[in-house]
Amino acid sequence: MIYLTRFEEKDFDRLISWVTDADMMMMWGGPTFTFPLTREQLADFTAGANEPDAETHAFNVFISGTDEKAGFITINSIDRVENRAKIGKVLIADQARGRGICEPLIHEISRVAFEELDLGELYLGVFDFNHPAIRCYERAGFQTYEYVPNIRYLYGDYHGVWRMNLTREQFASKKRPDHSTR
Repeated sequence: MIYLTRFEEKDFDRLISWVTDADMMMMWGGPTFTFPLTREQLADFTAGANEPDAETHAFNVFISGTDEKAGFITINSIDRVENRAKIGKVLIADQARGRGICEPLIHEISRVAFEELDLGELYLGVFDFNHPAIRCYERAGFQTYEYVPNIRYLYGDYHGVWRMNLTREQFASKKRPDHSTR
């Protein structure tokens, strides 16, 4: 249903066009970026990314069959000592929302982390009001381990973050279809 490609400089303008306001920027990118998103910010963020020992791997998300550009996602904060990393910067393009790609996307990025990068654990943070994303992560096998209240001011109010994780063993124990075929 989906496949991933390396995010490169040629992809910057498309991602910039998807980030339309400061709240969306914070929801998607956290404090890593400031609005408006620029090519310079993305160049700094992706410098050295996707290299074998990089701390960040950034990907475009495409819908199989149509090759429609549907989103962006990263594996970042890779810690080889602790053998873990964070799924972050998840952005589904407006035209791709509601089409059932979230769970296949989270499965595929987890597969990359566990099978290609040989990590032992993935973790993430999701805003407490983002119920569709929370359900998606739970269906993909992630489990909640912590709640941090009032961590960010967004959309006119303070919101908390659910922290969730998935281990390689949990991922392997679920029978999962291959969503990455073109």
